[in-house]
Amino acid sequence: MRKLLSLTGILLASALLVACGGGSGPAPAADVGGGSNAPQTATVGIVLTDNDADDYCEAIATITDISLLGENGRQDVYTGSMVVDLLKLRDYVELVEVVDEVEPDTISKIRLQLSSLVLTKCDDEGNADETIEAKLAGNGKIDLKPNDKIEISPNDVLFMTLDFDMDKSLKITEAGNSGKVIVRPVIFVKAGTLPGFKGGITRVSGEITRINEAGDVFLLCTSDLMATPLNADRPDVQERCVKVALDERAGLFGSDGLPVRPSALMVGDAVTVVGTLGPPDDDPVTRLVPLSDANGQINDDSDSDSDSDDGNGDRPPLQFVLKAIVVEIGAPGTFASLRGELGSGISEDGEYRFTVGGGQGFALDTMLLGQLFETSRIIDPKGNDVDRSLLSEGDGALVDGVILLSDAEGGVDTLRTALMLVRARDGIPIPPELEEEILVGKVLGVNPDEQVVNIATDQGDRCMLADDATVLFVFEDKDGEGQIVEGKITDLAEGAVVVNFGVEDEAGCFDADTILSRAAPKPPSTEPT
Repeated sequence: MRKLLSLTGILLASALLVACGGGSGPAPAADVGGGSNAPQTATVGIVLTDNDADDYCEAIATITDISLLGENGRQDVYTGSMVVDLLKLRDYVELVEVVDEVEPDTISKIRLQLSSLVLTKCDDEGNADETIEAKLAGNGKIDLKPNDKIEISPNDVLFMTLDFDMDKSLKITEAGNSGKVIVRPVIFVKAGTLPGFKGGITRVSGEITRINEAGDVFLLCTSDLMATPLNADRPDVQERCVKVALDERAGLFGSDGLPVRPSALMVGDAVTVVGTLGPPDDDPVTRLVPLSDANGQINDDSDSDSDSDDGNGDRPPLQFVLKAIVVEIGAPGTFASLRGELGSGISEDGEYRFTVGGGQGFALDTMLLGQLFETSRIIDPKGNDVDRSLLSEGDGALVDGVILLSDAEGGVDTLRTALMLVRARDGIPIPPELEEEILVGKVLGVNPDEQVVNIATDQGDRCMLADDATVLFVFEDKDGEGQIVEGKITDLAEGAVVVNFGVEDEAGCFDADTILSRAAPKPPSTEPT
């Protein structure tokens, strides 16, 4: 089972959570006591991510409320109208909301209120081919109940990460009486001092407003979101600033795609940073190093007049640090971000062939000549460095770089590469035969000692290994609202239909990663022990 710190939950929702697309921001906490004796508060960052989805190029959803339900009542952490294209988050996580005044509590549920979900299929050129307005089960109100409660203590700085697995979600859709598609997305949840999933790798575009003398710590301010749909109005997102820290491995690249030194970074530069978010205590230097603006004025992070800016009139940085993997100088779009396959291994001088995938504005099977540099980074989805000698023709990758057009007739364009994100397991790309499969059947029996579930399928009876699997029960309560409960295989009722995701085991059993049951868990046993 996937784990992060003390909490891992995997939740199946009745509709989709989305990122900021405007709105009023967090509302005052409801049902939670305050006053002069109120405890010190915590900072909570809401982080979103997603996985790929076959046949779909957009999954645009809207959320109107996110709230935390705990022992002391309910706290709203967002109210408004957020819009996000979840499929723009298939390679990264994104911090979409930060709440600085969350009351300490023990949280048992995350409640979502959603208003719409629109799915789009595209042709091979990336043009919209079919648009589907999905039906939101449970009227869009979903309670997510992780197996472990979330403890929020005074002065905590926590991330709550929601991972929408659209690939699983769209494989368990159904048609309603109106003919609309009913989508029940799979959501994995992690809470902790680091963002969960994808190694916490995020992508932030903005402007450098302050920088230290060495150029290895700067303040990046932005009011944009990576997940904003292409054809949507830019969201009315409040500007926020985060301290960015560079170590000796960070790659810096100019707007021409060539490597540069930290001294090339200037206040006022538009940059995109790919890196990992973490609390400030991870690197005290980023809190102590003074930052100067274009006039050489040293920053003051205090807010003595309580007007939501610092002593210099700038918005104070978030209580997080962004540790840079690469920094790309230039406005968004200067560096192309392309998905595709390697058309060759990587040579000693860093050259490789790259075939651009469909739906990205290129002709089918467009080949580029990639060029890696000494400071270019190759990482797996968890942020681990990958040995370039392990890569070969056919490996899937997401590549950031500047395209240099060839002057020669019939020549191959060059892709000066800053970053390559490869699909990898322990540094070795995943072969196609290990891709996730689906097995559907009815529960025949459970062996808790061996962690095996026996099921009846259309192809015959099967054994299913469940020692690393997460079990979810998805049902509606008496009020018709969606309830999602994480449980154990011993909670599976005989005859319950289960949808299982995993891979075939060499011994002939199905090795499950996720088990989804549409029935409620069995009631607790009342037999004496």
